[in-house]
Amino acid sequence: MHDIYDDRGVPVSSGIPPLVVGAAILGAVIIVTMLTLVFTSSAFGHAWPASTSTQIKLS
Repeated sequence: MHDIYDDRGVPVSSGIPPLVVGAAILGAVIIVTMLTLVFTSSAFGHAWPASTSTQIKLS
């Protein structure tokens, strides 16, 4: 496909391929999902604030 208004025959971009767009969207969804999992599980097994961590019973 060439630009009909340019005598040099410069090719016209056909845009971003749908596979690349789909991969970018899927990657963004995976990143947001991983961030959500990290934030929701970050409090599990931790004593906050750290001043109360010395009061945890280990037995």
